[in-house]
Amino acid sequence: MYDDTTISLIIHCWLRTPIHLGDRKHAINAVFYLLIKRHPDAPPDVLDKIFDSIPVETITRYINKMLLDPRLVDGALCQELYVIQAFSQSRRLWGDAFLRGWVCDSVCEAILRQIEIGYVSRLAY
Repeated sequence: MYDDTTISLIIHCWLRTPIHLGDRKHAINAVFYLLIKRHPDAPPDVLDKIFDSIPVETITRYINKMLLDPRLVDGALCQELYVIQAFSQSRRLWGDAFLRGWVCDSVCEAILRQIEIGYVSRLAY
């Protein structure tokens, strides 16, 4: 699961699967297991492999587009935020570029949208 081709495929599927498709949950789950619930044998450089195969600007562009989609609410938003948190907490060379890609602004807008429609309790965990 941690070879370069598989990592690139997982990330591309996540970034390019539209929010409204039911299959999106499979894409986000794959990324979740790739980054957060990693196998004990996972290499420590998974995030570096991601950014070696896909430019940080491409990832931030897709993340911003996804976060600004009004259909991304409730549990789906929370799942996306867990993955985005894994990217943003890393102290790698590309970390600054990731944060400069306006992802923080998009996260704030998505959270405000969540609050406005009444799903505040979902953000508590």
